[in-house]
Amino acid sequence: MNSTKRPIGVKLAVALSVLLVTACSSGTDPIVVTDANMDNDSGIDVDSIPPFEPPAPITGPVQALPTVDFAAKLFVVEEQTATAIESYAQAQFYRLTTPLDTPPFLRERSALDLCEIGSEASQINAENLNFPIDHMLNTADASVLQVANIIAGQSVELNSNDGSYVSLEQGPDELSYEPPLAADMNMTVPSALNVSVLGDEFPGLTWQWEKSAPISAELRSAVRSVADNAQLSWTGLEQTTAQHSWLYLYAAHINELTGEYQSFTCELADDGEFTLPANIQSLYSNGFSAQFVEMARYTRSLQTISDVSIVNVFMQKL
Repeated sequence: MNSTKRPIGVKLAVALSVLLVTACSSGTDPIVVTDANMDNDSGIDVDSIPPFEPPAPITGPVQALPTVDFAAKLFVVEEQTATAIESYAQAQFYRLTTPLDTPPFLRERSALDLCEIGSEASQINAENLNFPIDHMLNTADASVLQVANIIAGQSVELNSNDGSYVSLEQGPDELSYEPPLAADMNMTVPSALNVSVLGDEFPGLTWQWEKSAPISAELRSAVRSVADNAQLSWTGLEQTTAQHSWLYLYAAHINELTGEYQSFTCELADDGEFTLPANIQSLYSNGFSAQFVEMARYTRSLQTISDVSIVNVFMQKL
């Protein structure tokens, strides 16, 4: 027997050390095998151990996020008049002059919970509150949203679960879709509408528009009773990044003896309560009686489907 051979136990220990070094080579601080920490008499050729090489990174095509190239706006109104309910709808479609890498977001309404005395007539009407879409949205880089009106087909179909609601056709300016003159719009707006666009310059698309909760007519009675209680209360709507709402209020009084006309307007955060300020309360103290009261809840929500951002608007007017 050769006395210079290492015992079997030593050889196994060395072999296990090599395996351990190889197993640890994927760490950040690999162990380097040298003559100083390995017995060359073990029968293992140290120089034959390959150097550590980290695995090559996994490469492949980067999946780009879709850009937002188009926008749409559906504006729906429901008005309770003295004798009936009247509704109206308008749709507009746009191509973004510069596509957005990230979806736009709703522009927050500033300067709420403010009242102003003196207005010849109420400004609470659909025409005034049908804002352009570039006034309703902000972009991530704070650039101005530039759009061009485009065509979306012959008609836009609005249907509820109970059946057809109305078919919108191109208006006289061909830049918006509105109910035909013969359409019967004296009806309550359904709680949800399925919007179908056949497509043209604007892509074919289907989405859902949802009606926000209504404000109660009792709020109009509260405005007439401000002399007794200046605090207004109602059920507010939850405000989210995808939904904003606020209230408009208009009240007017005509002095039957002098013909003097007085009025005030307010824009209120839709949080459920507001106390009319002292200057408005003083009107009531000096004989103001809210003979004419108008109010509206304006709600807008935003969704993005593929490369289209959609603003859904509902205006309820009492």
